[in-house]
Amino acid sequence: MSKEPSLDDLTSKKGWTKISYDKNIWIPCPNRFPPSLTRQEWSRGFAEGWWNAVPGRHSERQVKALEQTLLYLHDNIYGYQPCHVVLIHLPDARMTALPVCLGIWQPLGDRDDQLRRLVHADDPAAVEPPIVEEVRTERLGTGLRSLYHQRESDGSGLLTALNYAWRSEEHETDLRIFCGSPDMARLQRAIPDIEALTREISIVPREA
Repeated sequence: MSKEPSLDDLTSKKGWTKISYDKNIWIPCPNRFPPSLTRQEWSRGFAEGWWNAVPGRHSERQVKALEQTLLYLHDNIYGYQPCHVVLIHLPDARMTALPVCLGIWQPLGDRDDQLRRLVHADDPAAVEPPIVEEVRTERLGTGLRSLYHQRESDGSGLLTALNYAWRSEEHETDLRIFCGSPDMARLQRAIPDIEALTREISIVPREA
């Protein structure tokens, strides 16, 4: 019996992402931490920095809450979501943190068919057909974008899902960018910043 392919098996061998982002609204959420930085130091540092940017006084309780949110997101994204890079959208420490995930894959099959799969263009979980449209950036070229609502896994409500996908023939890489939220207004608030982020992403040769 052949084993199921792992995330590493499907990861692009030739391409990776280069990202420029606004450090005032995005928190990098690394998969692994260097010896010089622990997960706790990462979460604490960003929680303090983000609350220090909020006008007026704030409490240790508020800092601790954001610190725990960042740790929770880190624990519940990597290993559970099919992605390689995560940025957390948080323009204000008083808002709900919204993780945006990037999956960097080997290209599979026909380009158009695969991009539709990556944006879940025909997702059976959608409560109505996803809105699918072409998008273009200077660095990534033409890709697809989808927006739709689906039932949460526990049936408690609706989740709004946003997906993007591009293919780089040069670097033999398919890129998926995705996020979701049960708070449609929160996701709508983030879309302009996510769109701006996509324009600052390039696919570059993967380092050996």
